[in-house]
Amino acid sequence: MTYRAIRVLAICVLWLGAMPGAGRVAAQPTPGGGADTLRSVVLRPIVVTATRTEKALEDVAVPTTVLSAEAMRRQGASRLSEVLVTVPGLLLFDDHGTGLQVQGFAPEYTLILLDGEPVIGRTAGTLDLDRLMVQGLERVEIVRGPSSSLYGSEALAGVVNLITALPDQGEQLSATLRAGSFGTSEATLSAGVGRERAGLRLLLNRYASDGYDLTPASFGPTAPAFTDWTADARLRWDAAERLEVRLGGRISRQDQQSGFALTGPDGAAVRYDDRGHRVDWSLHPEAVLRLADRFRLTTTLYGAGYRTRVRQRRQQDDALYYADDFDQRYLKAEAQLDALWSARHLTSVGAGL
Repeated sequence: MTYRAIRVLAICVLWLGAMPGAGRVAAQPTPGGGADTLRSVVLRPIVVTATRTEKALEDVAVPTTVLSAEAMRRQGASRLSEVLVTVPGLLLFDDHGTGLQVQGFAPEYTLILLDGEPVIGRTAGTLDLDRLMVQGLERVEIVRGPSSSLYGSEALAGVVNLITALPDQGEQLSATLRAGSFGTSEATLSAGVGRERAGLRLLLNRYASDGYDLTPASFGPTAPAFTDWTADARLRWDAAERLEVRLGGRISRQDQQSGFALTGPDGAAVRYDDRGHRVDWSLHPEAVLRLADRFRLTTTLYGAGYRTRVRQRRQQDDALYYADDFDQRYLKAEAQLDALWSARHLTSVGAGL
């Protein structure tokens, strides 16, 4: 190619670049003849645990990890302990149940929440993570670092918040069945119905195991047999144009059986049956009233209960050897007013008892 041809080609390229619309990609025509107006929009993850208000994950100042329902489904997890064990920086251990350590703090300094409200029922400071199933959750938010100013002294190490999914529109029905070693099985049934202004979802779960014994020569299993039933219900209702009502309820029951042997006065082994029973429940009604475009009032009631019963009896004559009963209740009422002045300026005031 000669110098003159190269010069002419360069002038043509410059002239094309100066034309209106040059450098922009034209919209692709649609089969109907019009321009394609579809755009890809990336939704930013929204979290509520770090500040107790809705914020984009990238705008939160404290270290926060979000586990989506899809991520938990791909893991094949069914209990909260199975989800958290995969998160770097979290340590799980067995002590009066499966406990959680964050940043080296003891488990009593990590707060476990369900939809922003505390899950009660600790033994020696440990809240057993195997009590909580992940079915029906929208996401799990993990906040590392002190959050005592928002949640109290139990949140010195961090906060784990389980956010349940609201009922979708349409009808849903699903059932899952899992089976494993040592007679472990789990069955879950979920049903829901939703319309534009209201929706209801019900979930029933049964989780059981025969336990196992690592020392067959001695009486009593290493891990006891148990059966755990959990029922969960979620309701949403747009009662008025600016009023939204939500209701969440959960109840769980576990029966556990084990045994052990002690040496009697004559040197012979005396066998005992060990029976345990646990019931925990929570009820969480909430109303959100939009007073104006910039103001929102949220009122919340939350009640929870946790009760355990342990009986140890001698097999020989059914005599009572040990008995323990524990009953804990929790009740809270709260109101919060949010004023949104701009996209980055929010004022929240509230009161509770």
